[in-house]
Amino acid sequence: MKIKIQSILIVFLSVFLIPFVAFSLAINGSNIYSESGKLVKLIGIEIPYFLILDENQQKQVLDELKELNIKTIKILVSFNGEKEYAFQPSLGKYNEKMFEKLDKILAIVQKYDINLIMALADNNSDFGGKEIYKEWLSGSNDNIFFKDRIAIEYHKKFINKIITRKNSITGRYYYSDPSIIGWDICNKIENVNDVDGSVIYNWVNEISDFIKERDKNHFIIVSKKRPEISDEKINDFDIGLNSKIDFIIYCTDNPDNIINYNNLYYENINKPVALSINLNSENLKSTVETFFNNKGSLMLINNFGFYNYKKEGDISFDDKIIKANIKEAIKITEKSKEAKRLNIKNLQVITYAKDAKINLSFDETVEGGYVFYGTSLPLKNKTEFKNGKNIITDINNLQPETKYLYMIKAKSKDTAMVSEIKSFTTQKIKRLTAVPFKMSNNFIKAKDGAFYDGNKKYKYLGANNYYIRHKDKKLIDEIFRQAANVGIKVIRIGSNGEAESMDAIDKREKNRFFRIGPDYFNEDAYREFDYMLDSAARHNIRVIIHFTDNWEYYGGVKVYTKWAGLSNKNLFWTDETCKKFYKKTIDSFIKRKNTVNGKLYKNDPTIFAFDLMNEPRNEDDITSVTLANWIDEMSTYIKSIDSNHMVTTGMEGFFLRSDGTHYSGSDFILCHKPENIDFCTYHIYPASEYNNFSMSTTEWLIKRFIKSAHETLNKPVVMEEYGIPNNNPDFPKAKWIEFMTETFFNNGGDGANYWFFIDPDYHYGDGNEINWTQTEYMNIFIKISNVLNK
Repeated sequence: MKIKIQSILIVFLSVFLIPFVAFSLAINGSNIYSESGKLVKLIGIEIPYFLILDENQQKQVLDELKELNIKTIKILVSFNGEKEYAFQPSLGKYNEKMFEKLDKILAIVQKYDINLIMALADNNSDFGGKEIYKEWLSGSNDNIFFKDRIAIEYHKKFINKIITRKNSITGRYYYSDPSIIGWDICNKIENVNDVDGSVIYNWVNEISDFIKERDKNHFIIVSKKRPEISDEKINDFDIGLNSKIDFIIYCTDNPDNIINYNNLYYENINKPVALSINLNSENLKSTVETFFNNKGSLMLINNFGFYNYKKEGDISFDDKIIKANIKEAIKITEKSKEAKRLNIKNLQVITYAKDAKINLSFDETVEGGYVFYGTSLPLKNKTEFKNGKNIITDINNLQPETKYLYMIKAKSKDTAMVSEIKSFTTQKIKRLTAVPFKMSNNFIKAKDGAFYDGNKKYKYLGANNYYIRHKDKKLIDEIFRQAANVGIKVIRIGSNGEAESMDAIDKREKNRFFRIGPDYFNEDAYREFDYMLDSAARHNIRVIIHFTDNWEYYGGVKVYTKWAGLSNKNLFWTDETCKKFYKKTIDSFIKRKNTVNGKLYKNDPTIFAFDLMNEPRNEDDITSVTLANWIDEMSTYIKSIDSNHMVTTGMEGFFLRSDGTHYSGSDFILCHKPENIDFCTYHIYPASEYNNFSMSTTEWLIKRFIKSAHETLNKPVVMEEYGIPNNNPDFPKAKWIEFMTETFFNNGGDGANYWFFIDPDYHYGDGNEINWTQTEYMNIFIKISNVLNK
């Protein structure tokens, strides 16, 4: 970017001086140039308290700077709190006297040919920095300044007041004032509570955007309290790649670190390298030489002390050696050379559905580098390439039809480069064709560890959808049609809904509930279910129905216990009143006559099976005996009124520990033993925060469930829920869906229901959902279901 500056002399101490001309400074890569294209190297000092000094003191400081030909100062304009020099004494209230004082300073420094970097916020508390916002907003720590919405909005109001101010003396607006070289958005920024760096990153992006909208003339600068270069979090290099940020000033107290840090910032950010450092009479000259001879562009000396603000370790102009060393420093900058950059001669990106190939040609041989990529900034994924002049590198495991951002970093022996951030879009995957299937009129049965459709063994790939029965008819039909198009033969339906009373529900959502109070059965909800069941049949899809839920999303077990006047949810399993209520729910489905097609539910082969409940648990009996007894009783009851349909538990799948207990009270073996339970179920989410399973652990578990069901219980097994979240780099979704599904069926599994299958306009998922427009996922289902359905 360019920054226009009207001045008698060049801003900052530089390689050359041009008197009495208008000129501009421009950043090109890692260098700063004058309007005529000559290299500029910059030295300045930091005087954070400059505005607090009285006029006589300010004049004396400026006279000293003029004598030494120092042309820039970094000052704070961010004083907050109950101080006479505060710009903002209280939240949103401004001290006009300080703004007038700043007007005067900007007018005066022009006469001295000095320019200012002005810090709009302060990480430190010496003069009223970010910590004041904690007091104003009753926050828990100082760093609410970077995260709290109110703090951010009030700080933006302050920034706006500064940048858009019209100087009462010169008549210039600050955003066009040539005495200002740039805005430091926060002096020595740091947030110790920001574990991954995202808070600072987002704050810097928001504030820099806000400033750039109001001021396109001045540099925007980020000064860091300490370098953050770890790849494990969002670092300085990620911040520096923001196009609104012109450069980052890193801070170190150890001159021995300069070469290393200079190289790192040079290699990772295609912007000038800038440093803030404490110096002394012994190391000033050598440090300046080290910095500028190793790709440095701007150095700020931050420990000059003046008057009452001089601290131990500060240096001053009273020291003749310091003055002499500064004069020597000027000569050093005059001899400094450009920080040269590598150049890409040719760049070609060839995209496929899940991969991209990048062909690179450099102007000299590189030692190696990286392509960084991702769908959004910061770019933390990378692929490495080795040495050479002409490079071909691949990026794998991409999402189809997705826009990716990418950039290239490379280095040779003496130079480096960071490309602009560019983009490519992966190609569309061609949709496979599913093998057509037709639902028979048979009831699916379980026998000797397998499912049978008549005399033919039956396996299926299916899904879950909990909301379909409460949608409009057109959408119900479309969901079933699209499911059939990818080979899905069985869908597990969300089929419970209980409310404590009519007063406990939103009347507009009445049809979410089948049962409102123990005695009111909502006919309208059942009629919606009738249509859903008939639509499934018309699309050759069978359904699994569960009668209630252990969880409380739509009522569940807790509502039954409230109806019975009980306070303990787990009394549901033994209380006779609860059992009677539950059996009435069973009757309401099994004995129902469908109002659409006239079929009794118990005579409808569209129903694949009944789940007694979604994920039953009894934490009050960790031996699982109580739950197993309840399962035995209720499955026997169902079979007494419906001998056509299979019954299962709907369980998650836990195994007793060596001591014969499990916290869930729902042992996989014991609870699937009852003779009227036809098959076993389990639910598995490897990426859950409670699990975080590896592929090998997941494979072992899947095999264990299958082996336990087939060999110990001689019953089929259904992986009734399994899901992988979106956007988890540790669990690539397509890869894991394919792995889990194939592992299950390759090891003899009988049926699988993915959690969950939705329409593209549904926006209330838990992250595991898939929809029929996502060709990559649909092709996995088609490929596997084609084998099962042929």
